[in-house]
Amino acid sequence: MADEKEAVIRRASFPEDDKLFRLFVGKSCMEPLAIANRRFTTSRTAIAIWLAVASVIVNFMGWWPDPSKVGWMGYARPLPAYAVSFLPLVFCVDWYVFQRPYFEEQSVTVLKRPDVVNKETYYSRSPASGIWILEFGKTFVGLAAVDASKDSLSNDTIMERDDAETRQRYAAKGTATTATIRHFYVVEQFRTVGIQDDLLSFALKRAFESSPNVQNVRMTPSPMFDYLDKMLKKAGFTVVEQGKGVGLGRWPSLTYELSRESWKSRTKS
Repeated sequence: MADEKEAVIRRASFPEDDKLFRLFVGKSCMEPLAIANRRFTTSRTAIAIWLAVASVIVNFMGWWPDPSKVGWMGYARPLPAYAVSFLPLVFCVDWYVFQRPYFEEQSVTVLKRPDVVNKETYYSRSPASGIWILEFGKTFVGLAAVDASKDSLSNDTIMERDDAETRQRYAAKGTATTATIRHFYVVEQFRTVGIQDDLLSFALKRAFESSPNVQNVRMTPSPMFDYLDKMLKKAGFTVVEQGKGVGLGRWPSLTYELSRESWKSRTKS
């Protein structure tokens, strides 16, 4: 009888999980680019620009519908103009200053932060910190990285140098009152079954129960990931801050927070 697969959440082990961790942290930064491109190219603004440009081409080339020349095929004369004007629009949306450059820069910044460069030491500074990996059998499903150190609310620090002195600076132990979920990602095909809710519940339980100092847990997901917004609201998180808009659509970046009291009341019910 074949062994049945089981879903397991385990603590990340380094250096064995180093490539896996960096791969999906990077993917969580770049996947929103494709979503942002789809959102904008299907928005009213993009469609209006596309139709306007295509109409200018049709008028310039004299390609307005004219069934008197080739019968019913004359109604299809404008189609080439609409086709050729759509691809440049998609290209411009992808490479415009508020789209690909932003997400690429964000990805590089995240991968240079001390919690990624020096992850093993960084996440061992507080008992409430940790990197958790969810697997189904041998298949990677998702990860959650909770930072409860004294640097938990520092989001813009970059390790310019990876040397002993710099690593020592991010090795100070201690637990903050507010922990931050720095990284959270679930592979797309598993999102529909709500497995992210289980991973979040596990991460919250570990954070709150491992140290009485932790009074709140925060997370600022990418505005492109709707599944994370739904997950956080379902878990009782509320919006406490609104950051700068992201991408051409200027989608707001929201920071969610859950208090220990709210977590306790929801786990008891």
